[in-house]
Amino acid sequence: MTKDILKRMLAAKGEICISIIMPTHDMSRERRNDKIEIKNTVKRAKEKLELYTDGEIYKPLVAKLDTLVGQIDFLHNKKGIGIFVSPSIAELISFPVNVEEKIVIGDSFEINEVAYLTSLEAEYAVLLLSEKKVRLLKGKMDQLVEVHNNDFPDHYEDTHEYSKPGRGSSFSPQNNLKGFEKDKSIIEDIRIQDYFRSVDKHLNGLLTADLPLFVVAPVEELAMFEEVSQHNKQVAGVIHGNHTKKKRIGIG
Repeated sequence: MTKDILKRMLAAKGEICISIIMPTHDMSRERRNDKIEIKNTVKRAKEKLELYTDGEIYKPLVAKLDTLVGQIDFLHNKKGIGIFVSPSIAELISFPVNVEEKIVIGDSFEINEVAYLTSLEAEYAVLLLSEKKVRLLKGKMDQLVEVHNNDFPDHYEDTHEYSKPGRGSSFSPQNNLKGFEKDKSIIEDIRIQDYFRSVDKHLNGLLTADLPLFVVAPVEELAMFEEVSQHNKQVAGVIHGNHTKKKRIGIG
């Protein structure tokens, strides 16, 4: 969406372009002054615009500015806001990153912050990995949607059954019991690796070569997955811990 806005902003070169960028606050206790600050900044922009153009052009541009200010949701501010107005454009953009206050009036828009935001909106994937369940999510910025198909989410089914020898059995002395448990642990690790290898194959049809992948997993399971995965080059980052049941995952 921001990419399309950026294209229109670039196409507006030669018009009278007003760019107002200023920081806002995403914490409720700090938002109380945002409304006042934005209105004061817009007022200064209007004063500059009045010196820059005549009344016939000034009035419709000011009307666009007022309309956009009226659309700001001050209860859900992010870290910055951009107001962009020209004869052909009226755009209100929220920035999830810190910005500095700017008022720019000229024959083109101030696009640096919008261009940076466009780069942040690249799609990525998140693999939530544990020995019992795997979830795959795809997202842009802080918006994630879980993939639901024949392969995801995936649940590990352990069909290996064994009877733990009794301690009093003459056929299972203590050292044999420890050896049996050790062998059982090795077999279990092999089964989990086979499970992760199968999960990795399921990713083939869902991950493009340029799609960054973030893997969220406990340390041991992550190491097992890395041993068998064919997608290690796509891994842009890892988060340690078991988050397969959580609805919100912090990336970045």
